[in-house]
Amino acid sequence: MSPPIKGVKTGCPSHQQMKRVIKSLARQGIIEICSTPKNLIMKCLLANPYEPVDIENEAQPENKPPTQVEQNQPLPPENLKTEKAAYLSKSSFKAKPSSNLKDLYQKFEQFWQVYPLPSYKNEAWKQFQQIEPDDRLFAQIIDGLQEQLTKINRSGAYWPYPAGWLSQKSWRNNV
Repeated sequence: MSPPIKGVKTGCPSHQQMKRVIKSLARQGIIEICSTPKNLIMKCLLANPYEPVDIENEAQPENKPPTQVEQNQPLPPENLKTEKAAYLSKSSFKAKPSSNLKDLYQKFEQFWQVYPLPSYKNEAWKQFQQIEPDDRLFAQIIDGLQEQLTKINRSGAYWPYPAGWLSQKSWRNNV
């Protein structure tokens, strides 16, 4: 465990400290606050349920058995605080700027809602990240998809999987 940071008390943070931390994370685009009047609910915007986070294991000793975080296992409550702090303190955390990733994922979710064959979401998300459409290209993708949906629904033709449709840039095709 690393030594405490100078000027920061160790132990249980106060209610005000927790509020400041949560608001700060929300301002940075790392989390989204989705709370109800009685419950604090936060959504981690960097956590992609379809793709594991890249953490380099250079700082981790070779002889240490994998932790539950590395095995994608749920943590028991007593280990949650220490594992989470160690996980967040890794300096080798790789992420795109959070606002770009958030915007990209929101566009992907819009695409996913329109796409007629919602299968293999992980592969489709990876392909969407590779394309990384700006607003103009995203509009072209949605327009092309909706145009093809209209034509194909009339004919009853086969519809490809979303990752293939994206990788082949099928929104450009006239059906």
